Amino acid sequence: MTASVIIVTLNRPDCVRRCLDCLHAQTLAPHQIIVVDGSTDDLTRAICAENPDVLYLRNDRGVGHMTHSRNIGILRATGDVIAFIDDDAFAEPQWLEQILAAYDAPDVGAVGGRVHSTPRNVGTIPADQIGRFTANGIFLPNFWADCGRVIDVEHLMGCNMSFRRDVVAQLGGFREFLIGISGVGEDTEMCVRVRRSGFRMRFNPAAAVDHIGAPQVKGKRFDVRYAFFGGRNYNILLLRNFSFFAIVPWRYAIYSNVRGFARCVKHPSDFSRASAFAIGTLVGWTVALFMLLRHGTSPVRSDPAGVEIRRWLSSKGQPPSSQEPGNSLSLSPAECPSSAS
Repeated sequence: MTASVIIVTLNRPDCVRRCLDCLHAQTLAPHQIIVVDGSTDDLTRAICAENPDVLYLRNDRGVGHMTHSRNIGILRATGDVIAFIDDDAFAEPQWLEQILAAYDAPDVGAVGGRVHSTPRNVGTIPADQIGRFTANGIFLPNFWADCGRVIDVEHLMGCNMSFRRDVVAQLGGFREFLIGISGVGEDTEMCVRVRRSGFRMRFNPAAAVDHIGAPQVKGKRFDVRYAFFGGRNYNILLLRNFSFFAIVPWRYAIYSNVRGFARCVKHPSDFSRASAFAIGTLVGWTVALFMLLRHGTSPVRSDPAGVEIRRWLSSKGQPPSSQEPGNSLSLSPAECPSSAS
């Protein structure tokens, strides 16, 4: 089994250099390394030029389009497994070997690993609280935990996740309607679709990365913008995949907003974030209802861009002639945030 490793980056050349160094030190060498760059300068391009085994691609859309970068990389991937690692996530030497080891059954569609944050979390946590999806629609991460064994989970973290090539082909790649900052929730949305298609998802704590959480290009992590896009994107995610009539989207919208404003009683400074999340919730429901009316709840992308990704991954042939390396994946109007299938 081979793996294509995709690094999505934006204005972090030093992080990319260190990330590449870690990939070159793997006990199992990647079949392919792809860097998809949305930077406003050529510093990352120059670093990639120093590494002849790295395929450098451009995303000219820049800030807020991480998911588009993922699809650009997918459209060049040739490995049996497509792995994603953030530019500020640095893989331990056995990372890729342990990722592939967890694909031990044909129904395993995705595998992720442990994520060490800075500063590192300490303590223990039960395995049934890692990568879980609650009845209130909350996605519990806790990917820092070491449960000591490979376990089945319900979602993965974008800085350390991988998918079987055939599964990505079946789904038509990532949907791109979860916009803002770095695409809040876009990794979770893909995971939901993988599970809805009948595949298992596994977490291997031995496949670890150090995620330093480098500064954002604009603003700070988890600021008011993040709260707005969190409210928008997670509500779209749940409605788009479970429908207007399912109980989970309603419970999430009510529970998450009540919890957010209740927190303001003890922490009044959180009011702006709670308000932004509430506004995002309203926007998310509006956008999601429009999508549901047009496209329903199928996990499979049927728009031209999804078909193009499916054709490439299924054929393992050459990229479409209109897509020369370094150009963005061209998307039809059907893949715009307001109408993506």
